[in-house]
Amino acid sequence: MSNEFDYLEVSKIMTQKGSLKKNLSELFQLARKYLVYDNLVLLGSSGPQENDLEVIIAVAFGRGKSKGEEVFWDGDLAQRVIMSGIPEIYTPKLKSGQDERLSQPVMLGMPVYSEQKIIGVLVMIRFGGPVFDEASQKITSFLTNIVSAMMVRKSLNESIDHYSNEIRSLNYQDDILAVFSHELKTPLGFIKGYATTLLREDTEWDKETVRDFLQIINDESDNLTAMIENILDSARIKSEALPMNFQITRLDLLLLNFVASAKLRSNNPDIKTIIKVKPEAFLDEKRIIQVLANLLANARKYAPGSRIEIQLTEIKDHYRIQFKDFGPGIPENYISSVFRRYFQVPGVETNGFGLGLYICNNIICQHNGRFLIRSKVNYGTTFMIDIPKKSSSEKPRQL
Repeated sequence: MSNEFDYLEVSKIMTQKGSLKKNLSELFQLARKYLVYDNLVLLGSSGPQENDLEVIIAVAFGRGKSKGEEVFWDGDLAQRVIMSGIPEIYTPKLKSGQDERLSQPVMLGMPVYSEQKIIGVLVMIRFGGPVFDEASQKITSFLTNIVSAMMVRKSLNESIDHYSNEIRSLNYQDDILAVFSHELKTPLGFIKGYATTLLREDTEWDKETVRDFLQIINDESDNLTAMIENILDSARIKSEALPMNFQITRLDLLLLNFVASAKLRSNNPDIKTIIKVKPEAFLDEKRIIQVLANLLANARKYAPGSRIEIQLTEIKDHYRIQFKDFGPGIPENYISSVFRRYFQVPGVETNGFGLGLYICNNIICQHNGRFLIRSKVNYGTTFMIDIPKKSSSEKPRQL
């Protein structure tokens, strides 16, 4: 058995990717080439006090694989090492015989330091000896230095990830605030501009112009109201306080009334409805209309002039509303992100905060339903809303 570590192999283990536990396991397996031991336990600090310890890894290579940890927890060796800050050896009276060996653990407790602060304890166990001599203690001390470096590296990586996420979050919030500021200014600018124009005393406007200006003010007021409602709904969702009012509703009539109303207000009345069932469902009518209105608004923005099909069918234990446009579609690599808060497809110029589909998805989840999407570039996009057939007292499914 050599007393010289394979430093190249050690450095590979120290710097390789993978979990700390996996890498430590490889290190301790390698250590058995240079140090005799049966079991090993590494404990690390788990609280504000140094003596708050938890097991990071416990491995058994030799005799009494199931016995080693049980014997270890019979004593206070680790606590004493933490308190004293110096290595300690526990050596019972050794007797011969296999059975006696398993009940006679020789233990070496070695503190794991980082910058003069104890961050853990390494306990080596030999059943029935031999005792840990000076050479064994030196190897174990070297081993604790490697363990310390690996534990510190893990802690540093976690800190880097944490602060990187914090920085990204702060930058993201700045971006969102900039979007909010820009998008809210757009309708406010129109409202202010046309209202100021109408109030000019040096000009008289004919009735048709006045009506056009007032229509623009009305439309932009609606846009502003919708933006604010989206912001409020997004905040309510984050705090799990989105109000819902469930009642038994004829789903087919809801769709027909929505389409009739949309055709009256729309510049593109090409909406086809296919109603294959006339079911009653337990839902919040106002929220389902909100979802449909959002899908229709998106179709008008991203697929202007496209034909729209809305279909109601029955599939197993739920009713499905299928909303299809024949616009440019969504690239496949963005489909999985469309329900994320604030997400907008890159390169697409449009007004909005990227909250609509996020809110819609939450509303459908509140119905214990599913909100699905299927899209192909140049062939259009289909949204599928699945509403359970039976009214249920189940808690809403969380996102």
